[in-house]
Amino acid sequence: METLGDLLSLPSPKAVIKKSLNRILPYAKFIVLIAAVVLISGMNNPRWAIPIRTGESFKSVSLIFEHANVFWISRTAFILAATGLGLIFSKFWCRFLCPAGGLLDIANSFSLFKYFMTPQCNDCDKCVKVCAVETRPGEMNCTNCGDCSKVCPVDAIKLGKK
Repeated sequence: METLGDLLSLPSPKAVIKKSLNRILPYAKFIVLIAAVVLISGMNNPRWAIPIRTGESFKSVSLIFEHANVFWISRTAFILAATGLGLIFSKFWCRFLCPAGGLLDIANSFSLFKYFMTPQCNDCDKCVKVCAVETRPGEMNCTNCGDCSKVCPVDAIKLGKK
């Protein structure tokens, strides 16, 4: 899934998330995944919570918020906040909130072959700079694309069984 900044071809600001937060935030996608499963299966896909109005654009939007319930407004605020953070931090939705990414991370843990770092790694972080989701090989969010292995100056990134 492309982020809004990618779709609009906006230059990605180099806002950096602290390393400590970068280790915790990826787990939020599992919370979003659980919430999505509960909402879809447990609540019979609450599409009824989406008020739809037609007519003049601004009048329709004001009517939507006028007749919306708390659940709908909360969900809309969450989506708008995630979109705003996606404009500030590169691929914020994909890295930290996407429920499909959570499923892929679970499936990736069962993968027979994956990229991993060997002890020769000198922590230069060139792999992080070239990675689309700004992660190191073998860590959460790693898509096993292999772009990092081409830029490693000490050849510390390998493909195989760890």
